[in-house]
Amino acid sequence: MNDIAVVISCRNLGRFLLEALDSVAAQTRPASEIVVVDDGSDDAYTIGALADVRRRGIWVVQTTHAGVAAARNTGVRSTSAPYVVLLDADDRIEADYLKRLGGVLDADPAVDFVTCGLRAFGQADYVWTPPPCSVPTVLTRGGPHISSMFHRKVWVDTGGFDSAPDGYEDTDFWLSALLKGFHGVVIDEPLLQYRVRGGSRYARVLEPRTFMRTYEYLYAKHWPVLDASQRLAAVREQDQFIHEQKAHANTLQRATTELEERLTTLAAEVKATAAALERVGSPSLDWGDWQSRPVSTFWGLDRGGAVDRYYIERFLESNCADIAGRVLEVKDAGYTHRFGSIRVTRSDIVDIDRDNPQATICGDLSDSTTLPAAAFDCVILTQTLHLVFDLRAVVRTAHRALKPGGVLLCTIPAISKVDTDRASSGSDDFWRLTPAAVRSLFAEVFPDDALAIVGEGNLPVCAAFLQGLGIDDLAGDTLSTADPFFPLITCVRAVKPREDRATSLVSHMNSGTSRESRVVVLVYHRIASPSIDTHSLAIGTDAFRDQMQHLKRNFEVMSLSELLDRLGAAQLPRRAVAVTLDDGYVDGLTTAAPILEDTGVPATFFVTSDLLDRAHEYWWDVLEELLSSTAGLPSEFEMDPAGRIVPCQTDADRARLHQELIGRMYAANLDERSALLDRVVAWSGRRPCPRDTHRRLTGREIQALSGRPLVSIGAHSVHHLSLAHQAAPVQWHEVQECKRQLEALLGRPVEHFAYPYGDFTSDTMHVVRDAGFRSAVTVGRRTVRTGAVPFLVPRCEVPVRIGQEFGAWLTAQFEN
Repeated sequence: MNDIAVVISCRNLGRFLLEALDSVAAQTRPASEIVVVDDGSDDAYTIGALADVRRRGIWVVQTTHAGVAAARNTGVRSTSAPYVVLLDADDRIEADYLKRLGGVLDADPAVDFVTCGLRAFGQADYVWTPPPCSVPTVLTRGGPHISSMFHRKVWVDTGGFDSAPDGYEDTDFWLSALLKGFHGVVIDEPLLQYRVRGGSRYARVLEPRTFMRTYEYLYAKHWPVLDASQRLAAVREQDQFIHEQKAHANTLQRATTELEERLTTLAAEVKATAAALERVGSPSLDWGDWQSRPVSTFWGLDRGGAVDRYYIERFLESNCADIAGRVLEVKDAGYTHRFGSIRVTRSDIVDIDRDNPQATICGDLSDSTTLPAAAFDCVILTQTLHLVFDLRAVVRTAHRALKPGGVLLCTIPAISKVDTDRASSGSDDFWRLTPAAVRSLFAEVFPDDALAIVGEGNLPVCAAFLQGLGIDDLAGDTLSTADPFFPLITCVRAVKPREDRATSLVSHMNSGTSRESRVVVLVYHRIASPSIDTHSLAIGTDAFRDQMQHLKRNFEVMSLSELLDRLGAAQLPRRAVAVTLDDGYVDGLTTAAPILEDTGVPATFFVTSDLLDRAHEYWWDVLEELLSSTAGLPSEFEMDPAGRIVPCQTDADRARLHQELIGRMYAANLDERSALLDRVVAWSGRRPCPRDTHRRLTGREIQALSGRPLVSIGAHSVHHLSLAHQAAPVQWHEVQECKRQLEALLGRPVEHFAYPYGDFTSDTMHVVRDAGFRSAVTVGRRTVRTGAVPFLVPRCEVPVRIGQEFGAWLTAQFEN
């Protein structure tokens, strides 16, 4: 299967962009590259959404506004995968979109592009399937939608997208492709979700003058290239299309007339019914249980908890890792202690009320001298800004008080009743802010890419909060559904840049950073020379030392964390290498770590977290030991409860048995794997003991390894199961519990995850991301390029028998 790049073009469509990205992230066949091209967006909401996209580790190419054709060309040029899909930022794709379209291209080398049907949503609801892909049809009826999948060579040979046919760049592109001899097919299923909205660009280009001007351009450009048969077919197709459109227009006009007549009748009936209700003293609208006064005057605190506090506490819990070191909170330290726990080394409380006995700092937050400069690792400002008239000054004060790298966690109401109780404390209630206003406010002080801003709430939540209802009054998933058009509160995470902050991200994007820069991530397993190495996991000590020395002399060596940082900032250098080691064998501590230290090469060790209190071996090493010696082994093995007997008399028999056992255990769940291994042990008549040459690291040894220079620890699941073959709850436990156990063991965050065996699904990627990891690595002989998905970072397995040829082999990897 070839890799797939997804390019999303966006101009001021931030309210929909994350939906588009989520649909790409949910693919059953993941994209190898995802790039968002910002076509000069200038509205605050989109700028905030783009910052959120960057924090997800997705590359954003920022350009001046030059139109969608130029944006698409920039995006395609920024990727390298053989297959390309272009997606508008307000559309979505079904979960199997890439799998279905990519499967067609994989299966038939004669097909150059593949399209599919679409389902409209938003302000319309219909299904449309593109017509057959031929020059006359595309010229007269239109062609594939822009999100069709195509071979990169199609874009290269056609010269990309032409900006001149405004609004019809896709029609021009497909015409050019067909006239170049490229072949496309149509999947007659609606796999693209196409958003219909008022004021869209497509609605504008359908205006008759624009339409005629554009089609004059298309005919002038392509008509001379058509042969006589194509021209005749185009004329006939156009004539048929016009007749069909006239008939369709007549049908729509009749339907419109009928609906208008019905609407007039209904309006008269509504008016008469309303008058009748008024005469009998009944209102024309039944408000149900809504009252002129709120149900609760205590913000819903007496009804299961205030609705806005649900979002505030969920926000703080999701960012609890930021609440550490010296922390400042307003009025009391309740949230500091609740969410910061033992991470907090010093807690301060600021209040304008000098009678507050808990306050360690008294003063007005709008006064810049109230707080010491660069003193706090975290500042918590929940529901505070709206109570100070000069809220700009409060933001500046908080920024000044943060240490470089410090975090401000802030919530601000977008909708709320006026807090009349504030008058008694010498303050008042001044402001309600939308997320766009909050972004503009904070962007005056914090860099845009240092801001994470989200509106929480929806229409029923806002109505319930104003009525004084509480959390217990809201049913189902009402609270968890976010509607960007009805925010109740706005949550802000703002990071003060470190003093050594590099040039802004925007300048990196526009500075011509080479898209061709590539990084190779190497993966090793064992640094040893065992007598038997069935799975080719081991590289000898001398060979490993030679390879690390070669890396240090001839390549730019970086840690995995540095690679991820540079990946997110589009700063990947040329010919850089990162080193990783999987599985956590004891020779990682005794052999690999000293060599890495001697040669100055950083490395990330991915370890599992089960049985950290005692020595033990992986199941494949136990199996290898049991079957490596023929002495005393029974002549046959009962493979399953059905009684299937597998012979075990010759070397070939034992090799076949070994391979079948490996296949079964690899895809099994934990209970199945353990039960089968126990049966093999009992059958062999041996009781293998953990060998110092083959065992895994214990918890104490992982701690010792973590303390070595240039070493970082990553997670590799709890039990080294093939997560792609496990149920969702098992995947979640394997990922989250491994992170929890290792962080408890090491007393520091564990940020990177390695999929066991390199196996994953889109669900696995979501589990890893939601567990709080920065990245996940897999196995695949590809370089890492800017735009690579951070939860799908490929690594190259180093061949165990490579020696003097290592340098040539590694150089060749940069071409993959």
